[in-house]
Amino acid sequence: SNVTAAIQGELRSTCNEYELLCKMNKMAAEKYRQMGDFAEGMATFVERLQAKDEAFRPYADQIDDIDKQVAIMEEVVSKLDMSTKQLEARFKKIILPPAVNR
Repeated sequence: SNVTAAIQGELRSTCNEYELLCKMNKMAAEKYRQMGDFAEGMATFVERLQAKDEAFRPYADQIDDIDKQVAIMEEVVSKLDMSTKQLEARFKKIILPPAVNR
């Protein structure tokens, strides 16, 4: 009868929707599992990166110390250079005759 056909049609439609929903749930679950795996991998990567950063930190500190020492040495060299030029000028005035200075 028409009522039976209508009920069977509704049941088929409901079953099809249920099957589709099950497939969508499985796909979503798989996607979330993949995202969880990715997040776990990223967490491991970050931990390794932090460990490498910690291991590298003493070298970076040494580089900073060396850089500071180089800056101090450059300042000392600059002062020594100025002093040397002043001494050389004094030496020329004292030692060399006036005719040679010109």
